[in-house]
Amino acid sequence: PARGLYFNYWGVFSSNLGPTSLHDAPGWFPCYDTLGDKADSAWLWFTVPEGWLAASNGTLEGVDTLSGWLRYRWRERHPIAVYLMSVAASDKYAPFRDTWRGVPLEFYPYSIDSSDMAEDVERLSEVLALFDSLFGPYPFSDEKFGYAEANIWGGGAALEHQTLVSMGPYFVAGGGRHLDTYAHELSHQWWADWVTALDWRHVWLHEGFASYAEVLFAEALFGPDSARHTLETFRRSYFAEDAQARFPIFDPPIDYMWGATVYHKGAWVLHMLRWVLGDSLFFASLREYGARYGGSNATIDEFREVCEDVSGEDLSWFFKEWIYEAGYPVFAWDWEARGDTVTVLLRQVQEDAPVFRMPVEIEFRGSDTLRDTVWVNELAERWSWVLPFSPQEVVLDPDLRVLHDELPLKLAQGPSRAGFELLGSVVSRALRFRADFSGRFAVYSLSGRRLLEGRFGPGLVEVPLDGFRPGVYVLRVAAPSGPITAKFVKGRNVKTF
Repeated sequence: PARGLYFNYWGVFSSNLGPTSLHDAPGWFPCYDTLGDKADSAWLWFTVPEGWLAASNGTLEGVDTLSGWLRYRWRERHPIAVYLMSVAASDKYAPFRDTWRGVPLEFYPYSIDSSDMAEDVERLSEVLALFDSLFGPYPFSDEKFGYAEANIWGGGAALEHQTLVSMGPYFVAGGGRHLDTYAHELSHQWWADWVTALDWRHVWLHEGFASYAEVLFAEALFGPDSARHTLETFRRSYFAEDAQARFPIFDPPIDYMWGATVYHKGAWVLHMLRWVLGDSLFFASLREYGARYGGSNATIDEFREVCEDVSGEDLSWFFKEWIYEAGYPVFAWDWEARGDTVTVLLRQVQEDAPVFRMPVEIEFRGSDTLRDTVWVNELAERWSWVLPFSPQEVVLDPDLRVLHDELPLKLAQGPSRAGFELLGSVVSRALRFRADFSGRFAVYSLSGRRLLEGRFGPGLVEVPLDGFRPGVYVLRVAAPSGPITAKFVKGRNVKTF
């Protein structure tokens, strides 16, 4: 087949998703390839040469000998989306097995990687127990769970095939080096396989959930510092992608379907929902979501409705700003103490993004420590406290609960050009400016159409203007003291000899 089923030295493997394709299953078997209509069950039979193993979804019903060939008869009894049907066949497998609470665990590494996979799955029972307690019972306990090493897409991919994850050789490294990926794919058994998105516009219900499972796994097995490190990594990854392409989590562009906005911002959205609801209601919502839509399909709004039913709260505001709109808040803030009164001033200075409404903790540190929570929901806000001690430090969001960036802000200082210089108002090939701060910039036409955007760090910034026609444009820079705008003229290129 041209797609969906791949042959190489290591064997034969399926992948019904590609880097920029969502519908490769029909490339190797006839099917109705849509997420919203699961097969109620499936027989998956594979005939391979003697000496080969063929692993697939569900339970192995039997192996038939056919004069030099073996026919493996697998049966998936649970509803299954077409993209999750799989085969991993090889003459190089060295399988081993285990059990967890009576559930068969099956592993299919290549013989050269057998000891590495054995090390990688040593703590699998702990992760299974964790997700079982947080999400609800493992949904395929009457069949199995396992991993099959599969050399697809250069060996650097992992796919959440129902009951038997395909794991690229890159992740079979030994020593539990990629245990986060093993946990990510395991969590998909609940969020993608058991509860499947109605269509790919709702892919956050798969990948955002599985990425947040990495945070939960790190928190439970290695402690809060490990979870914080994962969140910090996700934040940096998302900021980098957002600087190149800003779009909502809902209905992402196909080129970014498997990118940081869906995965890493998506994980942060669940982390923030947990902060808004509290642990008890958040995990109760996850369990109710699985119970209500298990074996079927769901949309983002249906997940929201579950959370609202469980919590009794209207969460439309939260989903609107974090799922259906793009971007994130940038808080420019500062504090000052006068006598026993401490004042915090905060502005939201993000561009091409909504004004965000979120609860944010503020911690005052001095001879004692005190915390309070404020609701941020305006472009500019001021809060004051009378404290029993003089703070030496004030920290915004000390436990990393809200996805945001921060800029310094001097109290009572209005927008100014301090720390900013436009290097020439008439330019040819590139716009140049110097800044003492980091932030975002955008270039607009005089009619207000945004033509270019990006992020910059302190120092000299050079913005190529390839493709810009001669004319007058507007530069807008997010500065600590407020937005800075400056007009400039793009002239014709002048050749020098």
